[in-house]
Amino acid sequence: MIFHSSRESDFLADMDGAVRQILVDAASRKSLTAGQSIQRDGDAERSLMIVQSGRVRLSKTSAEGKRTTLAHLGEGDVLGLFALIVDRPKAYDAEAEIATKLLLVDKAAFNRLLDREPLFRNHVFQFLARRLESAFQALSDERSLPLVFKTAKALLYYADAEGWVRLTQQALAEQLGASRNGLGLALKSLSEEGLIERHYGSIRIAAPDRLNKRLSDAGWTPEGVSADDFGKGVLRKWWSRAGSNR
Repeated sequence: MIFHSSRESDFLADMDGAVRQILVDAASRKSLTAGQSIQRDGDAERSLMIVQSGRVRLSKTSAEGKRTTLAHLGEGDVLGLFALIVDRPKAYDAEAEIATKLLLVDKAAFNRLLDREPLFRNHVFQFLARRLESAFQALSDERSLPLVFKTAKALLYYADAEGWVRLTQQALAEQLGASRNGLGLALKSLSEEGLIERHYGSIRIAAPDRLNKRLSDAGWTPEGVSADDFGKGVLRKWWSRAGSNR
């Protein structure tokens, strides 16, 4: 689950500067309009895609036709990496939610980078290891965390530098796999405690230090993140590194 408009994802931010420039130089550019499809579940095309600007929605549709949102990606985020590594078809749908620009690195260029750039190769596999760790953490959270705490984590994850989460309640509910009523009750609880403010189409984290304490009292505090970090986009980097629902 992701999107921020003011930072790079862990994948790019932690990459050696020279290697990152080589990656960018190897990429082509693609512009999309709101609602335009990027890929479909089962597509065979292989490429690494980096969100240069805009926002991308990842989703999965069941055999019964129910569509579930998996993530929202923003500037600097990547998609298509797993399909490239394991050489399998795409496992989800992706579409531009708003006007979006992508950098695309095709399979041949990606493999050349893996072969010729040890720093890039090491970075990719470290990144994949973090994602695997994240998946296990997500499963643990799904089984053990009450919805109000999963909601708090999601809000902190999506918050920009000013504490704004620009997701609708419907989009957030889909992201958490919750009903709108259930999410509404969770948001109401956080709002009544003065931790968040609910606005049309967005939510603002009003008291990041208190929200941190709320999670800490419940036994969840991310290592290496202080109260001052919450609501400032710092959690996003921690989450990518040490565990989240991505």
